Amino acid sequence: MPPTRLISAKVRGKREDFFAVQRFDREGNAKKHVVSLACMLAASHRMPSMDYGDLLMATLLATTDAREVDRALRLMVFDVLAQNKDDHVQNFAFIRNARGWP
Repeated sequence: MPPTRLISAKVRGKREDFFAVQRFDREGNAKKHVVSLACMLAASHRMPSMDYGDLLMATLLATTDAREVDRALRLMVFDVLAQNKDDHVQNFAFIRNARGWP
């Protein structure tokens, strides 16, 4: 979970509160390259097109790291136990760093 905070600001003369979350795709002022699973595989997030096995395989192919596959598996187990119905291909992504797609 990234750092979060509540920000209060005056908008059009009225005080409003905003929930702020630290961006995951920035390191200082530098942008990190992020690609969703949907974009990587040209898969639609509007129609079911992949299952969890496909996600594990895509994670292995993209990262070549068994630890990342284990992380993806733990995320899938959490989604099932939490009854997350919003776990489509657009909501899984890979962030590229200097070594590749860990």
